[in-house]
Amino acid sequence: MDDRVVHRGDLVLVMGEGEEDLLKWRMAVIFALQTKPWLREVDLWKSFVNIGLDELEGLNEYWLD
Repeated sequence: MDDRVVHRGDLVLVMGEGEEDLLKWRMAVIFALQTKPWLREVDLWKSFVNIGLDELEGLNEYWLD
């Protein structure tokens, strides 16, 4: 897609330059994942929405595994 979307296995990182940009990319990725042929479910309970890079870098390795 773009350098704003990075994935590894079933983990997807969507980044944006601001709230509007992030919303646009997030919706595009969710649509792509939930559309055939992938049909993946997006679990918001295991999602981090609207957090900064410093918070991502401080996450416990459990969340990155």
